[in-house]
Amino acid sequence: MLPKISSLRVLQRLDVAAFLRWWGTGLLACLPARLRKALTPAPSALVLAWSPGEWQLLRRQGDEEQPLQRFAGDADEAAGAVLRGLQGRFPQRVLRLPADRVLSGTLSLPQVAEGSLRQVVGFEIDRLTPFASSEVYYAVQVLERQPAAKRIRVQFHVVPREVLDGLLERLQRFGFTPNAVEVAGAADGINLLPPARQPRQGLGQHLQRLTTLLLVLLLAAVVLLPLWQQRALVLALMPQVNVAQARAGELLKLREELDTLEASTSFLRQKKQAAAPVIDVLNELTRLLPDDTWVEQMDIRGAQIQVRGLSAEAAKLIGIVEGSPMFEGVTFASPVFADQQSGRDRFHLSARLAREPAP
Repeated sequence: MLPKISSLRVLQRLDVAAFLRWWGTGLLACLPARLRKALTPAPSALVLAWSPGEWQLLRRQGDEEQPLQRFAGDADEAAGAVLRGLQGRFPQRVLRLPADRVLSGTLSLPQVAEGSLRQVVGFEIDRLTPFASSEVYYAVQVLERQPAAKRIRVQFHVVPREVLDGLLERLQRFGFTPNAVEVAGAADGINLLPPARQPRQGLGQHLQRLTTLLLVLLLAAVVLLPLWQQRALVLALMPQVNVAQARAGELLKLREELDTLEASTSFLRQKKQAAAPVIDVLNELTRLLPDDTWVEQMDIRGAQIQVRGLSAEAAKLIGIVEGSPMFEGVTFASPVFADQQSGRDRFHLSARLAREPAP
């Protein structure tokens, strides 16, 4: 029979806390850089700075470093006890070398060499340093790119293998395994740790990247799906919008025609109101003129009236017509003279309309 394994032991072997840390890291990686920086503290690292005759232990949080402890160069047992106790609490462990134990320099290379920068610099180690490439560990970093000249300026750091190998073996006896070797005062990103000793990505890191990718795809789907649905809705509504726009254009055209007709009607109405109706003028003159007066011609142009005809006593016509409130400025436009055929006076009367007669 197979031995029974308690659920507690299963949980202990699964290391739930580590799994949750891994899962949370994957979730945070999906957030924008600013938000991720605000939600997560800067990663901490345990830095062991070596100098001849002394070890200094520091805790690095982002860009700040806090000294923890100092050891004499021969205090292996004391240093080992402290390092073994701290190593598990710091996933990032760094060995720092003093600048005077590392050979550094700059080099100008063609831009095409950036793709295989480490190999190119490795071929130049024999010429640039007094060591052969097989006798040193080295790291390279791009300092400046010059697109116009199609060249790059790089910085290289070289340390003899016997120096670094001796330090790494000694630290291994302490129980301290660094995953990066940096140079004091050098720019970030330099790692002199031999590639063979650099930590490899395990299954957990691959799963983390896969999870991150899936989360990014899900977030993209969440963001893009409503946009896609809105786009489909807009495309479906476009024919209805086109019909509505066509109808709106027809309504605007009819409205313009209606406004034009209304303006014309208003113009005619105003003209009609500006002049008294002809029938009213005829009615008023018929009432005023005596029976022995005949009107042969009458012209009405705006407010001006011209009346021509025959009358037994034409001289009295001015007083008669002025007696009406409808006329003013009554006068003869030409002299009155006797008509031989009719025996009456021929007259040409002129007047202005004062106002419309009351109904």
